[in-house]
Amino acid sequence: MNTKHFLCLPFLCMLICQSACGYEASSVQQQAKDSLSQQQDTAAVEMSQEETKQYMAWSAIQDRFVRECHNPFLKARHIQTSCSGCDRFQFRYRISVDDAGHVTEAKKLMQHISCKAMHREGLEALDLAIQKFFRQLTLPSLLQGSTREIALGHLLKC
Repeated sequence: MNTKHFLCLPFLCMLICQSACGYEASSVQQQAKDSLSQQQDTAAVEMSQEETKQYMAWSAIQDRFVRECHNPFLKARHIQTSCSGCDRFQFRYRISVDDAGHVTEAKKLMQHISCKAMHREGLEALDLAIQKFFRQLTLPSLLQGSTREIALGHLLKC
């Protein structure tokens, strides 16, 4: 056997070992990456489910607002909304909820009212009715201890 080949043999063995170890290490790294990716995907799905539940709970509150506050308020003042008047009653509030589910703060951020039958006194009375509605709410546990912006009301599109 040639000396040159004899000296290359250990070097060749070392390269093969490193290559095999490197392949195994890269395989382990890939498995770790795959596992982390799967954990992140699972967390994203769980987050999406939690967000969906919260969205559904807030949607129920918006529906309740229209049914228990907005519509009775308009009915008591003999105001009928119609598409012919392009009536708009839209509000945006920042709602803070304590750990017991009670609204601690309902700050009006925006109001868009376009109704020919609504006067200034009516607007003030509507604001008081909305504040009363918020004070009477007890929110479900998944909304407790949170702050969120919520849109209320409706826009009639002609």
